[in-house]
Amino acid sequence: MKSEIKVKFCILGTKLSPEEITNIIGISPTKSWNAGEHVQIKADNVVKELKIKRKENAWCLEANPDIDSNDFRRPLKQLLQILSPKADLIKKMCRDFDLECELGCVIYIQDEPPILTLTPDVLSELAMLQATLDFDLMILGDD
Repeated sequence: MKSEIKVKFCILGTKLSPEEITNIIGISPTKSWNAGEHVQIKADNVVKELKIKRKENAWCLEANPDIDSNDFRRPLKQLLQILSPKADLIKKMCRDFDLECELGCVIYIQDEPPILTLTPDVLSELAMLQATLDFDLMILGDD
């Protein structure tokens, strides 16, 4: 079984709603939430609401799951093609409204190790977005 990589870019904070972020940058999120909403998890195609509440608003753009997700570069480049033309606008919005950008990667490692290369051009584009990188590694057993 191949490893799987899920990549998403999020804009987080309390001073703008996801709808306001969408209006400013002109890109619709694939996922969003507001502060105060309960965290939801999905297990076995069942959505369960936890008692934990969100502390901030989030506007997130997820890479297309149909992309060969064993290679981190492909979903990351897909997101950067959409976001890089808006980098100056995103940076200004984040500065003006005290928002943070994060590139989140969840990596499910099975038999085949994934490709996790960050090239200088990709690092430069992420720096233009002033995004932090968050990697979550999930080591899967043989089950």
